[in-house]
Amino acid sequence: VKPLRRPNIQAEKQEEQRHRRMAREHYKAAWGLIENKDFEGAIDVLTLSIASWPTNATYLGLRGRCYFDMVLEWDPMAGMHCVCRGWPVLFVGGQSFGDTQEEFLSALEDFNEALKLDPKRVTMHERQGLTFVALARFNDAIQSFNNASRLDPSAGEPIYERAKVRAILHQDAQALEDFTLAIKKLEEEKCGPVCEPHVERAQLKRRMGLHSEAILLSQEAGGAGHKMGHGLLMEAAPVLSPRTQDLEIAHNLKQTDLNILNLLCE
Repeated sequence: VKPLRRPNIQAEKQEEQRHRRMAREHYKAAWGLIENKDFEGAIDVLTLSIASWPTNATYLGLRGRCYFDMVLEWDPMAGMHCVCRGWPVLFVGGQSFGDTQEEFLSALEDFNEALKLDPKRVTMHERQGLTFVALARFNDAIQSFNNASRLDPSAGEPIYERAKVRAILHQDAQALEDFTLAIKKLEEEKCGPVCEPHVERAQLKRRMGLHSEAILLSQEAGGAGHKMGHGLLMEAAPVLSPRTQDLEIAHNLKQTDLNILNLLCE
């Protein structure tokens, strides 16, 4: 009987280190592609990273973010994600218009896998929640934002995102409470005023028929430096932010009508 071959532990460790070194190199290259908005290229490179190091939650999360950003692009001036493919991000009954559904589902799959590996990543829960919103899975989105808030009670962003989802679902009292709490936390984080949450809270008050309170809140929004002053805010302006309004419209549409979509794109 031949003796059993003892595994070469040293060789296995060296091979693992080699794979991880390759993964880190691909990850670094991916960031260069992301900076140039080459999300498809970054996805390809990150896929190589994940193949070399499949248990790395960071690589999965970044690839998920690339899938998400292939469709949406963060606009820091607007404080929201904006469409960069010419289609509005509108969903009716969970079905997407345009060619966005596949990317959002791929992003969600990566975020889910990353959270299995590292369930304590606050930003990963937030990104998972935003992807659920894009897929019109609003209750799942609320759960993701709840998880993020539970892990970091001082964070204002998950509460703010939860407020917008609750506004979409017409859970107005809860949304109003979330907007107020989010403003407090975000201003503590930023050591200064925040604009968009003030405006959205005022517009929610207006939708609830609390016009006098909405006027006072709109003045707070003006004090926070938002470009929408009191007069503009109280005119027939959209309820909530353009991004939130689009999702709310989509949630309430009963029939698909490309003419409506074309009007919304204008």
